[in-house]
Amino acid sequence: MLNFKILNIMKKIISIFFISIILFSGCNFLDEDDKASITNDDLYSTVAGYETLMTAAYSTLREIWGPTPWITLVGTDMYNIGRSTDNAGLYTYDIFSTNTQIRNFYRACYEGIQILNMGLLYNPLPPLDEPVREMYAAELRFLRALYHFWLIEQFGGIVINDQATRSATTSMPRMPLADSYDFVITEMEDVLDQLGNTKGRITQDAARHFLAKAYLTRGWDTNSSSDFNAAKNYANQVITKMGAINLTYERVWDPMEHDNDEVIFAVQYSVASLASRTNGSCQSSLYTPHLGGTETNQKQGADDLLTSWSMLMRYTENDNRYMATFMELLYENYWDYYRVEDKTDLKVRAWYPRIWGATTRAEYDDLEAEFRANHEMADNNLRYFPFVEDEELYRSTYNNDFNQICVKKFDDPNSWQYRGGRASSRNIVLARLAETYYLYAEASIALTEYPTAVNYVQQVLDRPGNLIDPSGAPLPNALAEAVAASGSPEQILEGYLIESSKEFFGEFNGRWAELRRTHMLSFMVHKYSLDVRRLIAGGQAPLNFTNKYNLRPIPNEAIELNDALDPVKDQNPGY
Repeated sequence: MLNFKILNIMKKIISIFFISIILFSGCNFLDEDDKASITNDDLYSTVAGYETLMTAAYSTLREIWGPTPWITLVGTDMYNIGRSTDNAGLYTYDIFSTNTQIRNFYRACYEGIQILNMGLLYNPLPPLDEPVREMYAAELRFLRALYHFWLIEQFGGIVINDQATRSATTSMPRMPLADSYDFVITEMEDVLDQLGNTKGRITQDAARHFLAKAYLTRGWDTNSSSDFNAAKNYANQVITKMGAINLTYERVWDPMEHDNDEVIFAVQYSVASLASRTNGSCQSSLYTPHLGGTETNQKQGADDLLTSWSMLMRYTENDNRYMATFMELLYENYWDYYRVEDKTDLKVRAWYPRIWGATTRAEYDDLEAEFRANHEMADNNLRYFPFVEDEELYRSTYNNDFNQICVKKFDDPNSWQYRGGRASSRNIVLARLAETYYLYAEASIALTEYPTAVNYVQQVLDRPGNLIDPSGAPLPNALAEAVAASGSPEQILEGYLIESSKEFFGEFNGRWAELRRTHMLSFMVHKYSLDVRRLIAGGQAPLNFTNKYNLRPIPNEAIELNDALDPVKDQNPGY
């Protein structure tokens, strides 16, 4: 496990020695500064000094994923615009090359890449044991390749930055997509054997998981069966080593077990490592409506990334993942759910009941009367929002406080309560075993090996505790149903994506990238995004994902500051 207690010291070191960052330049370090009467060479020639640089390298993950990674989440089938409309353009594809969230992600990746480059530049200097030195270099190279891969997922062909320099350079060309993939996969494979197995670092299992995803993505982009087979091979190696899915969903997302056995790789946090409430993660506050001010003693929701009606409709009554993901009852103090064992006498502030199949609020009348008779309400005011299977009615309450069920999956009882801040100290899971199974299944779909794909998805569905009543009907498998019905390739992928949405709801493993790589972005957005459907109903033509929107625009500032980029030739189509 990485020691992030030295994070504050590390940040000070970065501020002294990494003097200036030329935005998006690819090479962004200037000459060494001597403000602390010590040079970079002196500092990083010591083991202790170099360890701070390794910590800085891993900490760059926090700068990519600690803020809301908007462009990996929105503009999909799973989330809707909330009361805040700051990022409405990403939902409705009213996107330009000046978009702030696209620029922030692009910038964070390249800034992280340069710190990784600096770690590699100084790797030969400190007196480390050679196996440790090789492992550190392998971790840095793998992370650097991974950051380039995350950029490829969003932007296609990219600028490859694999050199640290002591002078500002603003002339680095954008590489073709094939060369971009070659760099990423070659780097990942080249260092695989030098990686260790320490949880919290890039391990061989993590490397194989991300290699499976990289090959899978290239396979879809280039229609390469050999890439799909390579993806299966790497995924299978992880599955063979880690074994079956054996933790309950509640256990996987227990806030007291950040690094359980299903987690392959996560961005690491701890309360001790956070200097302030703006240094953590915001994942806990996402997918939650405004729950009033601090006087309501609720967690502070962002109110701008809300669960879509179609997403909620995918769960079935016997699926325990629904209750493990969402918080049906809010107590007078939100965190009493975790802190009070006997909740019998706790007052209730909000309730989100669900009668499966109900299409009107009237169907809840008897249930509501019984609930009110048996519970005491906080402030004598029950915020009551029953779920109805009517999308327009569901969306009609979006401007109300407490307007929809909250997501508890990423809750952090130790977090600061601060709206909009990065207040959580809970790890951000970027790879887990269930996803490895799904990567194998997706590669099998691409190869038209449908029974195999069904089997791997089913193994995840069959995890202990998923079925509320084991004696009842099994959980539906939308992929299996599409295959059994001899559905079209599009329908089979739709079934797969419905299942992946339930398993990975809210996670930062990249829903937008998943839809893009499978060529299902247009289909899923037009069918399941009410935000997009309303625009079309109002007279806007369907979105053209053939000539635009299938990639994000290269940020305008990146092109302006890099004289090797042409504003026309190097911009993605349509922008």
